[in-house]
Amino acid sequence: MSSLDDITKHLPSLQFDSALPGDERRGLIRLRQKNLAAISTACAQAVYFVSTLTEVNELILEKTRSSSKSCITSSFSGLKIGIVGCGRLGKQLGTVLLDLGVVSASNLYISTRCPENLEEFQNKGVYCCFDNVMVGKTVDILFLCCLPSQLNTVSKDLRGNVAGLVYSFVAGMSLARITQLLDYQNIVKPTL
Repeated sequence: MSSLDDITKHLPSLQFDSALPGDERRGLIRLRQKNLAAISTACAQAVYFVSTLTEVNELILEKTRSSSKSCITSSFSGLKIGIVGCGRLGKQLGTVLLDLGVVSASNLYISTRCPENLEEFQNKGVYCCFDNVMVGKTVDILFLCCLPSQLNTVSKDLRGNVAGLVYSFVAGMSLARITQLLDYQNIVKPTL
């Protein structure tokens, strides 16, 4: 079962749109399709971004090794990736990053209010918790996948506790506002 499947798909009376007339139901189906397309686009952009930064880091390390007179034996074990908020987008992003091999499970950190609901990630070796501060301090790239209504609380936790780049998927918030809330400049906000 895909993580985007609707568990009420075959139970018409439990579906959200069951009480709507036909015209409104068709409109809702289009909205659901647009939402799925937006999530897919967001995940594709994030995968490309992480893959590109990983490749750049590997090239820098390789160049440093070849140009250095000393014998550098350190290896690049991949970027540490964090996800704050694990709703539909956060879960799908984590799944895609792992399934495509963009990040190893040991380099993926997820902070969510209900880490006990992330058993499938925990079984793969992903660190799941409800500790935005620890995740912010630990990772190289931090994906904000929380709701706009949660950003004030999340930003209080993360203010002064972010070590890497912040990639924000928070809808309805401008880059300037997110920068102000986090008091941090190293933020990317894609346009979907």
